[in-house]
This record gives sequence, structure tokens and C-alpha cells, in this order.
Amino acid sequence: MKIPGILSMPLFFALSISCSKTTATSTEPKLPRPVVGPTVVKPTPGPLVFFFGNEYQHLFIRLSGEDWTPDETTLAKPVLEHHRDVVAISRATTVKSPHSGTQIDIYRDSIKACTRTIGQLSVLSRAYPHFGVREELGVSNEQGKVLLPKYAEILTQASHYLGAVFDDCGTSTENSKIEFIWARPSSLGEPVIWTRLEDESPVIKDLGARVTPQVMALEFGRLAGEYAKTSPDEPLTISTVAFRKPGAEEYLVEDYRQIGETTCGGNGHELWSLWLVVDGTPKLVASETSRLRVLLVADLDNDGNLEIVAIDGITGNERQLFRLRDGKLEKIKGDKYPFNDCIC
Repeated sequence: MKIPGILSMPLFFALSISCSKTTATSTEPKLPRPVVGPTVVKPTPGPLVFFFGNEYQHLFIRLSGEDWTPDETTLAKPVLEHHRDVVAISRATTVKSPHSGTQIDIYRDSIKACTRTIGQLSVLSRAYPHFGVREELGVSNEQGKVLLPKYAEILTQASHYLGAVFDDCGTSTENSKIEFIWARPSSLGEPVIWTRLEDESPVIKDLGARVTPQVMALEFGRLAGEYAKTSPDEPLTISTVAFRKPGAEEYLVEDYRQIGETTCGGNGHELWSLWLVVDGTPKLVASETSRLRVLLVADLDNDGNLEIVAIDGITGNERQLFRLRDGKLEKIKGDKYPFNDCIC
């Protein structure tokens, strides 16, 4: 996936020297001016620095790692940021971060929404309680109930991260509930972001047709065929999403297939797989017998390797950043909060 760089090199030609019988001296050859042409500058690889983000009443950019825990003595009183589905609580903090003062670009999906400088910090805590205890925890306002969150109890169920806090950043998209917010230092330059193709576009259909025989040649194909014989009325559902490399006919194709019930004790089958399609030929990158959803495909550090962000496709409580190197996915970092509800 390297972006080729073309350097124009000057060509030097020696001038011929002519001598006459009557000439006693010769002139020294002169070199012509170098021919200067356009130069394509190769993006300079840099460190991979990436921040997950969340937006509730405020916008938060995660600065801490996965195992970070807050120092309770540095925290202000809790504020309820969100209570529908995930419960989010923020607490201002006096803790410092190595990233304080850093200018960052904040993105909404593939669009740079704003540029901000990291200043105010807060601890964001998130949990997804079981629907049966939401009223007891004071975070259910059904039938006009007043929200009276029991912060201490909710926080024991939550995971926490240190984040930069911002009041606004551009305009959210129409699909703001599933919008992916992320950020990176402005000093690293522009990432190479692959474009998500429109659903049901002719290119999507063509890529799906190329990937299908490869998918059905895997173990899933045999299992789906056997299941269809015993349950002929069960449809095989297929979802295809594709991302295109800028300026090239290279694609990353996400294929998800399911037949029968797979999440609530059913005996159906499902397969999520990623395919890199170059020159029309699909190559398997990864597969899982679970449901994931790709949020972002980009070369974030301009080193020629793709980075991919995927989210749990059922509960939505875990996001992971992967690097695609030598045809394999390597996990770099994650963002997760507890999910204690029932998915059935």
C-alpha cells in the first residue's frame, strides 16, 4: 500500500567538442542546465498516535490506556452526561496528561470536524446496566420519572478513562448515534483515509460477487449448506461494505453472513470476514465467527500499512484499532465499557 514517490533526476549530456585545423585552442565543454520536473513527495512515516472519542453533553477524547484507573482524590462531583442505553458520567479532574497542550484534529467518521488544543481534562465513566435495575439506579425516566442517579453504585459497574473535554466540534452527521469520533495530533499531518462506498452501488455489487465464492469455500459455506437442508425456510442474510483506497482500484471489503439464530442460543451460523481486493482478486485478511462492524480504514501514520477500527456489531461496547501488516490484523489498542444488559 506504499504511495510511490517519483523523483525527477537531471540528465547530463556531454557536448561534443569540434576542432578545426586552424584552431590552436579548444573550449571546455559546458554542462547544460539541469532539467527540473515535477516532484511527488512521499508522505513521511511518523508515530502512530490515535485517540478514541465519545460525544454526550460534551465531547470527550480518550487520552489514557485500557488499564487506567482514576485517583479519586483528584475528582470533582459527578455529572450525568447520558442515561439512555449507555450511562455516561463525567468528573472534572486535576490530574495532568502528557498530551496537555497538544493540538489535535478531531474527526467525525472520515471528515475532519475541528482542530482543538487539549486543555480541560475529565474522567469519563461508562456502563450499560441491565434494564431491570435502571429504575433502581435512578437512570430511568420512563413514565415521567425524575432522574436521580445513584452515582456510587453506577461507578462500581463502569470503566473509566482520562479524557480531554470540549464543548463542541463541528456538526454531527444525520446518523450521529453511530457516528465514529476520533482524533490525532495535528503535527502528524494528514492521514490517508479510504472512502466508504455507497451501499448498493454497482461497485459494491461487483465486489460482493467476487468475494462470495471465496466466502462460501470456507467452513461457513459447508455449515450454511447443511443448515439450509434442515431449515429450508431460513434465509441467508448478507451484508457487504467496502472501502476504496484514494486514487487506486484497491478495496477493503467487509462481508457478514448469517443463517438462522446465532445470538440467543440458536443453532445458526455466522461469519464476518475482511478481504483485500487488488486487481479484482480477493485475498482473505481476517475472519471471525461473530459480528463486527468496520468504522474506519486509513493509513494513519503514512507507513504503507493500513489501520482498521472495528466495533462489536451486537452490543457496541468495544472498539478496537488494528494494523494490517503482512496480511494479518494486529491489535494496537482498544476502548471498552461493561455491558450488563440482555441481548435477547
